[in-house]
Amino acid sequence: MARTSARLIKSCVSSVVILMVLFSGCVADANADDWPAPGPFEVVSNDGNMVFRFDPLEPIGDNEASAGVYRNSEPEELVYTVHGLRTWAYSSDFYFSEDFRSFVFIPSPTEDIALQFFTDGELVKTYKINDLVKNRTKITRSTSSLWWIKRMNTINDEPNNTLTLTTVDDRTYVFDITNGSILEKNRDSSGMPIWLYVIIGTLGLAVVIVLLSMLRLNLSNRREKNRE
Repeated sequence: MARTSARLIKSCVSSVVILMVLFSGCVADANADDWPAPGPFEVVSNDGNMVFRFDPLEPIGDNEASAGVYRNSEPEELVYTVHGLRTWAYSSDFYFSEDFRSFVFIPSPTEDIALQFFTDGELVKTYKINDLVKNRTKITRSTSSLWWIKRMNTINDEPNNTLTLTTVDDRTYVFDITNGSILEKNRDSSGMPIWLYVIIGTLGLAVVIVLLSMLRLNLSNRREKNRE
């Protein structure tokens, strides 16, 4: 009986070690950061009359990109220059109003800044991640990044120039792209509380460990019977 109990304990410990090694390997892959260097790009308005141009390789100030909105005409006309826009940006980070006079910029996850709203090239509103995410334990972290957005969509037609965004802690915000104000906000109460996720995860892990331990013990008993 003592030998059987010792063998069961040893089997449980081995199973825990195996699961920890596998889990750490998955986390290492998921948390790896590999950011390609940004390059010049253009974003054209829905009607084709306006174009936003961005070039991180031609700075106009300290860590400031060369960016502006132009009217597609002959000759081409500069509508406005964007001031204070950082050089590390991609086309997918920008969401424009219908007339291209305003846009919201979402910096890379390496920044603690959540959203920046620009109108006619000037910064009019800034939100930090702490302003929008109240439960920071929900944020996924990597070696240099914070992943705080769960889902997002825009409606950029007149007069509904809005950005709807849901954070990882299930808070939904509707922003006015033209000035950065919050039009609506609510909390999704359908999600389970974090302690319930912890309990379910712990129970699931315990079941896996017990099953693996029983399997090992069963195999060990069979080998002993075969030797007898």
